[in-house]
Amino acid sequence: MKTINKAIIFLMVLALTAVATPSMAIEHEFHGMFRLGMVGSNYSGSEGPDYFSYNGSGMFANTPDTGSKHRSTAFYLDQRTRIMYIAKIDEDLKLVTQFEMNARWGDTDYKGSSISGGGAVGSDSVNLRTKHVFLDYTFHPWDLDINAKLGLQYFGDNYKGVFFSNDAAAAIFSTNIGKTSVRLAFSRFADNGSTNYSGTTNYTGGSVNPYNTNGLLFGFNGTVLDADEGTVGAAYGDVSADLYMLDAKYKVNKDLTIGGSYYFLYSDIARKLYGVTESTLNGYTYHVKYRANVHMLGFNAQGRLGPVDVNGFFLYQFGKTVSKNISAFAANLGAKMKLGPGTIKAELLYMSGDDGNRDNKTNAFVAIGGECGYMVTGLQFLARDNLLISNRNSSLFYDNNAGQGMMLGWVGYDLPLTKKLTFSTNVGYGAVAKQNQNVVTSSGQNLGTEVNISFPYKARENFTIAPRFAYVFLGDFFNGLAENGQDPDDIYSASLVMLLKW
Repeated sequence: MKTINKAIIFLMVLALTAVATPSMAIEHEFHGMFRLGMVGSNYSGSEGPDYFSYNGSGMFANTPDTGSKHRSTAFYLDQRTRIMYIAKIDEDLKLVTQFEMNARWGDTDYKGSSISGGGAVGSDSVNLRTKHVFLDYTFHPWDLDINAKLGLQYFGDNYKGVFFSNDAAAAIFSTNIGKTSVRLAFSRFADNGSTNYSGTTNYTGGSVNPYNTNGLLFGFNGTVLDADEGTVGAAYGDVSADLYMLDAKYKVNKDLTIGGSYYFLYSDIARKLYGVTESTLNGYTYHVKYRANVHMLGFNAQGRLGPVDVNGFFLYQFGKTVSKNISAFAANLGAKMKLGPGTIKAELLYMSGDDGNRDNKTNAFVAIGGECGYMVTGLQFLARDNLLISNRNSSLFYDNNAGQGMMLGWVGYDLPLTKKLTFSTNVGYGAVAKQNQNVVTSSGQNLGTEVNISFPYKARENFTIAPRFAYVFLGDFFNGLAENGQDPDDIYSASLVMLLKW
């Protein structure tokens, strides 16, 4: 017995000694961001969604003629904080975590768990959200350096986020072989009885909208499902929605890189839980009988032509979702170059849409609703605002515009005024590719034209203050959508954003 006790003591001392040696020392890294936005707008944060709202998008409503022509101007302050902690074991192994806290000043006090809260007097709230927890491990088989990221993390497509760009539980493997880089990824978006597909919610957890074509993700094309079905009784992995991604890029020379991809989005939720059913709502009949089985092929390139940096992509989708065969595409071209003392940038984006009038076919480009984000522009309304991104409702272009697709053109110019102060201006035009009168009775395809200016001032190396103003001349898409068949007022926003990063 004494021999056993001595052996145990010896092993404990040996373990403590090993932990205390420099070879086992853990390096601790902290990074973060704090952003405060002060906003005045007759759209973002304004009164009820009215004709602008579609499934939380801030675009338009299924029941027009109800919103006031003159919307009230909202004034609010919104803050977001992110804290990242990285435990670095060695050069090949680390644990990465990131947490987020949001609050709109005056929103609530002493509140339970929520995306935002604690901004009212009294303040205390539980709104600490876990964004990332993943293992970052590089291993070296066959003289290769293969990086694996396993867990809750950010990842997105190689196509500027038009298909998917957000946080998810995923396994991502990447490596370089000569001039070629390869990425293989898998993510489980939903599993079994989660509220992501219960009868009273759409897959994003919000209220069911009968025309939620973004519901293509889980294979129910906007169908209002029977309450409580699918919430219990399935084995893990038996009823799920999964995404598989394979990307490759090849560096042709110092001025040109080309890439290709194959993505596969699969969901058997509707097929397994609801069988062959149909439902009629507002005179429109929905069929739920097939799995979502979406394939996507992509090509992308970036390079330099003389003084111009150019990039672009082409995506083609095929397969089946619900009862419709898909044939859809998206294409993009971007450019940037020095012009005088400043820099000029431009983007063109097209996403195919569908009018919703065919029973078995659709040309609506499938975007993973609520979880994608085309944020490479300098626009604040027609595309997702890349600075105040906590408020996604400020975007007229939201995902695939309810299956109607998108035509977007944008040009911007950045002019340094001093070493710390820059003048930036952007102009953009947006329209839906196809009108779907089953979604909203729109008068035309034109969403509008946006003009904005900002003056980012770099007060410190990692601290920027930016006054901004944006105005949208609404297009004929919105004609007659206000109450009594009136045209809604144009929309605007004035904001002051302070951003600290470390």
